[in-house]
Amino acid sequence: MSQIDPKEIKILSDILALVLEEQQGQSMTALEAIKARARRDGMTGGALKNLFQTLAPDIDRLTAARKATEGAELRTLENTIHTLRIQLHDRGEILNRMEHNLRIVRNNNENLKSQLHVLQNAHAEATHRLGMKMMDSNYPG
Repeated sequence: MSQIDPKEIKILSDILALVLEEQQGQSMTALEAIKARARRDGMTGGALKNLFQTLAPDIDRLTAARKATEGAELRTLENTIHTLRIQLHDRGEILNRMEHNLRIVRNNNENLKSQLHVLQNAHAEATHRLGMKMMDSNYPG
């Protein structure tokens, strides 16, 4: 049997689809078209059957190849998702540590502000006392 033209297969499939149509006129017209084409090409019912049986393994092989490719793509995507989940988890832990460190720094900052305030008050009091002593020494009583 010679190589089958993909256009011929497309036309044949379109005609077969029309044969199965519920509308009687289209179905009959399609059936007549199939018969006319078969007579023109010298195609018998047995040859048509052989044609479909020849095409079936190719379709199975293409389907299997497509499924294998889809399976490989799926595994790749699953691996990518797994990697991204690990990275997300790691980034979450880093964020938690950074937030903890920020809380520590803020607490230290508040402690330093408090110490600064105490020192500023002590400095003001010392300055005041110094001023008072200087006034006492300048104006003996």
